[in-house]
Amino acid sequence: MEIKDTINVKRGGVNEKVFLYSEIDELYPKSIIVNRTLNKIRSDINVWVESDILKQINVEILVEDTDIINACATKKKDNKYYIIVTRGLLLVGYNEISNFLDSTQCSDVYHLSIENIEVMTKQMYWTMITFIVAHEFGHIVDGHIDSRYKSSFYLDEINCDEIDEKWETQLREYDADRFATKICSGIFLILYKGSPKMIKESFDNLGIVLLLIFNMLSKSRQSTFDEYMTLNIYDMDHPHPGIRMHYCFVTMISVLLNEINQEEVKEIASYITDGIVRADKYILYKEKYKECVYAVATTKKGAQHIMQLVNDWNEVADFYDEYSFIPIQKTDDIEFYPYAVDKEGNFIIE
Repeated sequence: MEIKDTINVKRGGVNEKVFLYSEIDELYPKSIIVNRTLNKIRSDINVWVESDILKQINVEILVEDTDIINACATKKKDNKYYIIVTRGLLLVGYNEISNFLDSTQCSDVYHLSIENIEVMTKQMYWTMITFIVAHEFGHIVDGHIDSRYKSSFYLDEINCDEIDEKWETQLREYDADRFATKICSGIFLILYKGSPKMIKESFDNLGIVLLLIFNMLSKSRQSTFDEYMTLNIYDMDHPHPGIRMHYCFVTMISVLLNEINQEEVKEIASYITDGIVRADKYILYKEKYKECVYAVATTKKGAQHIMQLVNDWNEVADFYDEYSFIPIQKTDDIEFYPYAVDKEGNFIIE
């Protein structure tokens, strides 16, 4: 493979030179679909923002050849931005979707034929990698990168051991997740405009993809329900994957409400929720509600966490707006957020 660039990375106190490529090595069994997906997204990104803005950003999607499951955005001294996705993330992500769709239970629950499984694997994988790349793109366009490094310092060297202000990191993750959700939602609304059935099915698939993404992150970070309940939310460097999945779902519904009538949105929301519950119960074999990644978001602590993210982002959004390429969007502050589960993971019955 041709080396496109190199950067210095500090991990575990050790400096190492990292080589960046445009694709994963063809020796990997799934390299064809992975590389085709990356190339499609390189084309798709051209319509995510206005063309004059994209020229200013000058972004390139590259691959780090490592088993680590990660993605990041960075900026070079020549004012070029990189979105870096690891081989580990690209392959593990594909396996998550492939294993999910290949299971006998999945075919029974969703009534899929072999032909449909092949098509859905490609579509869901494209959705997954689109969300991941759009998340990193969100860090760039919403000013998260430039606000941290300004004009005097660039990430030619990435320090993975650097401890950033953790709550600020969570707020940026919240904003980037919402950006990525809006990109994916917007694509489906444009593709299937005038077809309520296809809009409903595409958003159902997006819900499942988000479930698989945040399940994957939960496993890699060992983020359990019980662990979350013991932690101070301000000590976390990222929101819990279940918190992230929940506010991404809310963002999806918000996008839909701006485009179609409320009754249709209610039907789609119910359809998505039912699909996620069936996936967890019958395909991912979750025996208890607390085992579901999103369960933490329905606790009192999770509800407070979400409220704090929303309200605190509104307070700092103007700061990032000074560095962003597009206007930063705020939402209304939240004074109360509903919850339904106690700290043991049991539903509260009143």
